[in-house]
Amino acid sequence: MELNSEFLCELTATLGDMQEIGLTPHGVRMIAPITGGFVKGPKINGEVLVFGADWLLFRSDGVGGIDVRGALQADDGELIYGVF
Repeated sequence: MELNSEFLCELTATLGDMQEIGLTPHGVRMIAPITGGFVKGPKINGEVLVFGADWLLFRSDGVGGIDVRGALQADDGELIYGVF
């Protein structure tokens, strides 16, 4: 099976102060709120809204994982929820 993809946009976001939640059974959890940003590209242009965050998990084996979820408002006014 061949992967078909198309470049939509580039997303640049700013993050607020990192908040350490602490040790969990899966590793150390930290959260950084999204404080703004923009999207620009051939298919989507607009701004990154302040709804969302970057949930980071640092595992004991040294591997880190990110889970970024947020909302965008396109130039045409449409709202877009995304997992980035």
